[in-house]
Amino acid sequence: MHPMIAKWIPPNERSTISAIVYGGAELGTVSGLLLTGLIIENIGWEAVFYIEGCFGIVWAVFWLLLVHDNPDEHPRISETERIHITKEIAKDAHVSKKALPIPWKSILTSMPFYAILIANIGHNWGFLILLVDLPVYLKTIFGFDIKSNAIILALPYFLSWISTLILCPLADLCKRRKWLSTVAVRKIWTIIGHLGPALCLFVMAGARCNIQVIIVMLMLSQVLEAGNYGGWLINHIDIAPSFSGTLFGITNGVSMLVSWLGPVVVGFMTHGNQTLEAWSAVFIMAGAVLAADSIFFLIFGSGSEQSWNYKEEEIDEEEEAGINLENHAPSATHENTGLA
Repeated sequence: MHPMIAKWIPPNERSTISAIVYGGAELGTVSGLLLTGLIIENIGWEAVFYIEGCFGIVWAVFWLLLVHDNPDEHPRISETERIHITKEIAKDAHVSKKALPIPWKSILTSMPFYAILIANIGHNWGFLILLVDLPVYLKTIFGFDIKSNAIILALPYFLSWISTLILCPLADLCKRRKWLSTVAVRKIWTIIGHLGPALCLFVMAGARCNIQVIIVMLMLSQVLEAGNYGGWLINHIDIAPSFSGTLFGITNGVSMLVSWLGPVVVGFMTHGNQTLEAWSAVFIMAGAVLAADSIFFLIFGSGSEQSWNYKEEEIDEEEEAGINLENHAPSATHENTGLA
């Protein structure tokens, strides 16, 4: 999705669109927690795969019919809208319409890239521990009936989705009004999305038997986690819009491989030791990872397009095309953009 956002969405709208697009993961978590158990109980476990597979097929049909690589290839948008999108994107950074050779050496020696990678690893580490291990903790320590309290477990992720629709438009507003620079927005929103949940985890570690505090901190952590959508997640496009898909593929792939060790480490820490002390150590560890990666991003993160994002000769071609585009632009104005 990152390449689509880079080619279709003006820079001052990208946080909002990323929240809408990637916020689907939060809704998917909610539906999974609420519906999977019901489907298994009433139809059978096989039905879970058939039903979810059918949803995937329906989505694919709409994707194939409605989505095109860039505004120039879309048959249904107006000329005014196409020019508006192209000009707004060109003001901020260079997005190549050609397949450029991937500058592997430049990417792998770029500290802004590693800042995003570390943030992605920390995010997925903390997210998977909360998603996979927290229900085990609640059931083991408090006798929490997961099946009967699925709504309570799903509510934090629903609140996170609502929060994305508030925090991310606010990020775009700060950029649009020039209250904050791009790098300031990305760093502040990453701090909200990582340091905020880290503090919640530290409180959970000290709450011990107070399940009310633990549930409240779980919900608050997910509300704050929404800051990631306006922070490091969309930062791939800031530093290299022409290679944003490649960057996201690398950071997300590596982070998933590493972060799946989180539940494994938790298993080692709590196996045969299901005590408050052991679980407090788990929460402190997860919080420390989130705090450390947010500091790393704060130091090395960037909001500027990197020099390896483009070739100089291609810039000249695009600038010439942009001049011709402007000369043929209609007089009407257009404010809203979309993919269809």
